[in-house]
Amino acid sequence: MTTSFVTGVLHWRAWLVSCSSRRCAAVTPIKVDGRLLHIRQVDHLPLWYGGRFVWRYSLCKQRDDNVQAPDFLRELKEGIRFYRENHLMLTIFLSVLIATLGTGALDAILIFFFQRHTHASVSLFGTLPMAIGAGSIVGALLAGLLVRYLGSVRVYWLSLYITGIMFILFALQNTLCPALIFLFLVGLPLGALNTALGPLLMYIIPRHLMGRVESVFSTSQTLFSLTSISLSGLLATLFISFHANLLTFIFDIYDTIYIMASLLFILGALYAMLNLRGLKIIESN
Repeated sequence: MTTSFVTGVLHWRAWLVSCSSRRCAAVTPIKVDGRLLHIRQVDHLPLWYGGRFVWRYSLCKQRDDNVQAPDFLRELKEGIRFYRENHLMLTIFLSVLIATLGTGALDAILIFFFQRHTHASVSLFGTLPMAIGAGSIVGALLAGLLVRYLGSVRVYWLSLYITGIMFILFALQNTLCPALIFLFLVGLPLGALNTALGPLLMYIIPRHLMGRVESVFSTSQTLFSLTSISLSGLLATLFISFHANLLTFIFDIYDTIYIMASLLFILGALYAMLNLRGLKIIESN
């Protein structure tokens, strides 16, 4: 069965794993002078599997001598080149990275925002991630219906826009219950966003370039998330005594960072809305 789906230079490795998982010896318990001993009884299987492995390895090595090993730098350049040449993919890429700068800030200073603004016991902090998680599940379930009527492109940029608006409203809360409600509302478009993004990527990226383009996408997203976490933590440390008054609201550094992160979501939504309009014609086909 291994040969049906494992070929090339990886075949002999899979065969080695399959051989190692088989029975190569039996342990037989016996009693000697009233003492229980375990004697390892070696049977013929190791010799048979070992000989068969050597024979198959020699055949695979001869067959795969001319197979070229993957070139990491070449494949990475091909993935980056696809972003430069495909306007739609570049738009999705940049809009997601802009929004990723905002999501990193949410995780980095959430505990400090909770202590400063909600005035609730620290034991209730887990309710905040629970609220956004519940909203993401509901949003993912509703995304299929939304995509059917609005299209995946429109659901994509609308999710970014609504996330930014709900994020701003969450940053303005000073009690736990409204904060939980708005975090749940933040999770709704985030779940729909993740659901709509997958089909878009699969539609735009050719199958033979999927792995290379996705590796650039996920690596860049991780780097931007780490950058966002570092910057938000640095700003919260340097400006910990920051306070500002606007209308009837009093802002400190934590809700200010959240509002800045929310504006990044809205910026990414506007950028995607303006540059993905041509994809509607593709979807209608």
